[in-house]
Amino acid sequence: MNAAEHVTMRWLFSKGYFVMSSIKGGSHPYGRNELDLLAIKEAENGGIERRLHVEVSVSPAPIHMNPEKLDAAHDKLLSGKFTSVSPWVHTIFGGRPYERWVVWNNELTSEACEHVKERLRREHQIEVHWFDDVLREYVPTLSF
Repeated sequence: MNAAEHVTMRWLFSKGYFVMSSIKGGSHPYGRNELDLLAIKEAENGGIERRLHVEVSVSPAPIHMNPEKLDAAHDKLLSGKFTSVSPWVHTIFGGRPYERWVVWNNELTSEACEHVKERLRREHQIEVHWFDDVLREYVPTLSF
């Protein structure tokens, strides 16, 4: 687990989620052999309120691209991180519905950020969380 995945996991803990990290699938037919994070949040009645598959892709040196190339790069990344493992995650969650989240660098202009968030929500049903926002929410929960 890298540092960004660890911070994201701790952020989810602080929001009341139980989190499993670096879930290995070994050799399986879905292509990838590791999921970054799976999380569940218990409902007040004891059932499961939410199920999440979270992928974290944060780079200390992000590559800046024009919008057309950015959309194509995101589609390729999402295909590898979500589409190819969807049957596997579906099995892990017992066939129950789950949400797909991605945590990314926020290296874009605010207009481009909104374009990316809206497009991924609309076309891929993926909720984008910017790593800067994750840090802003998580750091105040720490006690030193």
